[in-house]
Amino acid sequence: MPSVLQISPTKVVQFRTRQLDMLSIELARKSYAGFVPSCEAYDMLGTIHMYVWELVRGQAFCRVRHRFLAPGMEVYLTQTIQDFARFFASAWTNRQSVELPPSLCDEYVKTLDTLSRSLPQRFLPKLEEIRLSLPLLFRTEYPVVVQHDDLLENNIHVDEDTGRITGIVDWHDVMIAPFGVSLGSLEIVLGVQNGSTWHLHYDHVNLRKHFWDTLYRIIGEVSDVDRQCIEIARLFGLFRLYGPEENAAAYLDALCWL
Repeated sequence: MPSVLQISPTKVVQFRTRQLDMLSIELARKSYAGFVPSCEAYDMLGTIHMYVWELVRGQAFCRVRHRFLAPGMEVYLTQTIQDFARFFASAWTNRQSVELPPSLCDEYVKTLDTLSRSLPQRFLPKLEEIRLSLPLLFRTEYPVVVQHDDLLENNIHVDEDTGRITGIVDWHDVMIAPFGVSLGSLEIVLGVQNGSTWHLHYDHVNLRKHFWDTLYRIIGEVSDVDRQCIEIARLFGLFRLYGPEENAAAYLDALCWL
């Protein structure tokens, strides 16, 4: 590690109480080439870990989302959607040599069991559909990839003049999971969550189609089973992300039937 900390305008210093898994971050950089900033472990300041990150330009999506979702801004949002599809597709095409954590399938089943007890009955058929299809996600031929486990609007940076995604930040929550579990984050760029429901962009159907068309164009031809797996992984990710929320039923009513 360098003995003198020299920071340029293209670098950011981060202080953390917990150590980052540098191997996971490097795997993420290889999986999502061009979307993940470089990171260097520097030193410790007492019990605090210091890291130097490449600066990601642009604004956090949470700062521009209301403007991008406004009428007349479709060209910007379409660009964001297209880049988001490229981001997810890159994990499929640049998959790394990683292994699923032990008992992950059992963990997913427990999550579904917990949600089955806490959510209204109208969600039980959808949860059962996911439960019955879970084994498909754990087939040896289905991609296991590095994924961001906190892919929220503050971690997605965009160029506010073009809508292009300039980078994805905050990779301390890296998970190894079947492809698609983090796809529920697509809703972050298609609408706004408030305390009682989810307000989707008026043209979210076409924007959603553009996302999937772009994703499948990049990853190429996939089997019907793998398409089913991608949808099951997306649904599981939605329930995993929003199921524990206080207003889970309202959020899931708006999202899981799409």
